[in-house]
Amino acid sequence: MTDEELMARVAAGDQAAFGELVERHRHAVMRLAYGIVRDAAESEDIVQETFTRMWLKASSWRAGAGNGVMPWLARIAINLAVDRKRRAAPAPLEEAGEVAAQEPDAEARASGRQIGRRIRDAVARLPERQRLAFALCQIERVSNAAAAGVLGVSLGALELLLVRARKTMRRELADLTERG
Repeated sequence: MTDEELMARVAAGDQAAFGELVERHRHAVMRLAYGIVRDAAESEDIVQETFTRMWLKASSWRAGAGNGVMPWLARIAINLAVDRKRRAAPAPLEEAGEVAAQEPDAEARASGRQIGRRIRDAVARLPERQRLAFALCQIERVSNAAAAGVLGVSLGALELLLVRARKTMRRELADLTERG
């Protein structure tokens, strides 16, 4: 069953269809929320609120060009996450280093964690609109047209956000690609 068919059933009060949509999209919604608020508990709250709103507003959702279920959920989750982030107090700085276990592959794992942390930090430092565009298109694989709709920008504006985000990411992580 397609997302659109399931949404029609959710609008009619079908709890099984609702559960199916939650299972299909909860991980993507969680990643989007976490990418903005950087807190697992806050992200879980945002996921719950996103799906609560989906249940309550299912009858107002209309299928159409660029208006799939995931872009609609992404728009809800992004709005909730941005609102929470604006209200939140600054988070304490994470500790700078981790002690690696004394195992044969410990150095490789520590290096992998460090690279992953550098990539996450580089994404987190992108300006908000670039970070959201990058997360939707590069991480969640939402189409450019759908991402433009979620962010409320033209397709050209979205593509410009992506170009700028990729350029910044390449510049910030240039030393990683040189080591390759």
